[in-house]
Amino acid sequence: MLSKNPQLLLATSVLLFAFIAGACSSPARGTQNPGVPPSVKWDDLSVYKADLVQSEEAVLASLGDASVYHLDLTVAPDFQSVSGNEQVRYTNQETVDLPFVYFRLFPNESGGKETVSTATVDLKAANFETASSSTAIKVMLAQPLKPGAAVTIQLDFIVIMPAGTDNNFGLLGYFNNILALDSFFPIIPVYDDKGWHIEITDPKGDKTYNDAAFFLAKINAPSSMSLVASGVEVSREVQGSNQVVTFADGPARDFYLAASNQFARLSTTIGETTINSYYLPGEQTGAQKALSVAHDAIMVYSNRFGTYPYTEFDIVPLALTGGGIGMEYPGIVGIAVSIYDNEPLLETTVAHETGHQWFYDAVGNDQVNQPWLDESMTQYITGLYNLDIHGQAGWDSSEAEWNNFWSRVGKTEIPIGRPVASYNGNTYGPIIYGRGPLFVAALADSIGAAAFNDCLQQYYLNFKWKVVTTQTYENWFQMRSGKNLDALFQKWVLQ
Repeated sequence: MLSKNPQLLLATSVLLFAFIAGACSSPARGTQNPGVPPSVKWDDLSVYKADLVQSEEAVLASLGDASVYHLDLTVAPDFQSVSGNEQVRYTNQETVDLPFVYFRLFPNESGGKETVSTATVDLKAANFETASSSTAIKVMLAQPLKPGAAVTIQLDFIVIMPAGTDNNFGLLGYFNNILALDSFFPIIPVYDDKGWHIEITDPKGDKTYNDAAFFLAKINAPSSMSLVASGVEVSREVQGSNQVVTFADGPARDFYLAASNQFARLSTTIGETTINSYYLPGEQTGAQKALSVAHDAIMVYSNRFGTYPYTEFDIVPLALTGGGIGMEYPGIVGIAVSIYDNEPLLETTVAHETGHQWFYDAVGNDQVNQPWLDESMTQYITGLYNLDIHGQAGWDSSEAEWNNFWSRVGKTEIPIGRPVASYNGNTYGPIIYGRGPLFVAALADSIGAAAFNDCLQQYYLNFKWKVVTTQTYENWFQMRSGKNLDALFQKWVLQ
């Protein structure tokens, strides 16, 4: 997430019935769990083809072990709560047995209240308990889950929206006639060599650290609301004052939903992708600018790294507060209504948040403990956008902005590779968004522009839908360039 306030600059996310053809799919590797009805065929990911450009459809065959979420969600008529039933096919992709599975309850960090009432594992009632100050639950498994084995976990839950924007910057709740649902449903965090990531997060940065997964979400909501979500709409039914809309989203790191009865829309296309720019009354000029920037940004990043993977990209205005001006989600970005009349700031913000589709969504990382891997990288590629669209003057402007940002902490050589919570006071923004992209520029200078551009493109293509670490990053650029980069990383990243 971007902020114009350096003190608050954020690092920056259904149970569907079997009559929807191809929507449900057997556990990975072709084995049917005894507790799962035969009609639920978890391996069938064909519904997600609608979300992917043709060149990306092959990923459906290579991500057979990714988690699959079916969400059945009901938005209350007053927009103050969302109730849901969630069914997840989870496959153990680790090398150890897992006796339990965690789910994050992020609204409990954001001023709201999320409660899980029931849990089943393979249709049998399961015990669960809260953890990490009620920001997670631990669901117990009857038997430890072996590597390569899968279970189906079902949860019933409700989310009560925050009454205000404290602790959420307007990202979660119903504000100014806009419903924003940021990380609102229970989601399985990453399990890695440090175990399950259920730590309480620092409000300065992003809070999610998720594997790529698939989300099929059925939304029950008032028909007066325009629903804007990750993924693409695959079915719709209107029943009087109510609508039931299903979205297919994936592979992706999250599912996001926004809604308003005031949204209007402008659209354009680039290749196989439709770009939608939503706006509130009086903001059509800003929405047109946002649409144009998103088009150019997708063109630049697709040419430099790899094709934008989805058939839709949405820009939605949000009532952001506390200095927040933009937030990224898979296939959709939220932009603060307050900057729609500030063309330079709007351009930079839309270009930055669009860049996160490549670095955060496609190439994943631990946004809590290694935020530079997506935020500093996205700042750097926003400079490449400015170079390709505005020429050398555009690049020079980006470098000047990064240096000015870093100067806010006296250009102190604080490492960029630290966790969000380790940055004291006002240092997070200037280091991650100022010094961070300057490191990437120094890396490019060290390797040479042509070689670096090749390294970066192949980095994206090689690690798409995977999770990278700082060590992964260094090893890749060192191997690909043939240069020893230890001293450079020690100076900028690892001190």
